[in-house]
Amino acid sequence: MKQLKDIRVLLSLTSLVVLLVIIWLQSDIFIKGTNALLDAQLDVSALAVLFSLLAVVPAAAVYQLLSPKKLRWQRTLLVQQASSFTGKLLPAGTGGMATMGRYLVTQKLSTVQATSIVSVNNLTSFIAINALTIGGVAASRQPLSKTLNMEISTTAFFIITGVIGILIVLAILPGKQSKLKKSAQEFWKTYLAAISHGWRFLAAITCASGITLCFVVCLYFSGQAFGISLSFLQALLVLTIGVAAAAVTPTPGGLGGAELGLMAALRAVGVGEEAALPTALLFRFTSYWLPMIPGFVALQIALKNKYL
Repeated sequence: MKQLKDIRVLLSLTSLVVLLVIIWLQSDIFIKGTNALLDAQLDVSALAVLFSLLAVVPAAAVYQLLSPKKLRWQRTLLVQQASSFTGKLLPAGTGGMATMGRYLVTQKLSTVQATSIVSVNNLTSFIAINALTIGGVAASRQPLSKTLNMEISTTAFFIITGVIGILIVLAILPGKQSKLKKSAQEFWKTYLAAISHGWRFLAAITCASGITLCFVVCLYFSGQAFGISLSFLQALLVLTIGVAAAAVTPTPGGLGGAELGLMAALRAVGVGEEAALPTALLFRFTSYWLPMIPGFVALQIALKNKYL
């Protein structure tokens, strides 16, 4: 465990050094971009903030629909808001997932069941964003390569596939019922039960789509604040790449990687260099930094009431 912790610390420090080097090399652009934030249209920026904060509602609804035990809506909403703070403390949003998992445990689910529901939640997000992308491409009636001129990393896909593969192997291995095997079987039992609840699972996917749409609209208005008009498909693809960049960056909240990923994606859809940076910075401010304030308050309330 200590060795694993040392590796994580090393990765975080290394990524921080790389980020500082990149910022130093691109200091001119970063200074211009930061200064350009002062030129953002305040009324449009306020709309970006609004849609960013609204994303917590469909996010909480997904857990309400997936949980095998009835959850109180106000508690789920409060803890989901708290996860907007804790999710920034560890890489790839793992802090947020741990928070929701802990909440489910306090609501009488086993640790394995809670882990399974969090995994199904991630599945609904994956299905939702792919469905929206396919729908966006179909509606645009043009090849994806004409909308986006860059390659998307498949690192996250292979990591997820590997974890799922290990869990399947553990569940079907012959031999006596070891604790590990029982846990794997309980995981899949809960997982399959959640996705087999027809309308509830479809409703969860719909709510997960609502989360993505809130952030797509937030990104759209972040661009509008600087006179940039992104199409729905362009905003969706830029958002997807930003999320992927944050997920593979071993810093809390994907700090640095997400901003650079968003900038690269905005440039790839035709946004000029001078406008891409302030748009990326405004979007990250509204979707990353600002929600931490109500998230911190919600965390204190949740802890006080022993919801976590």
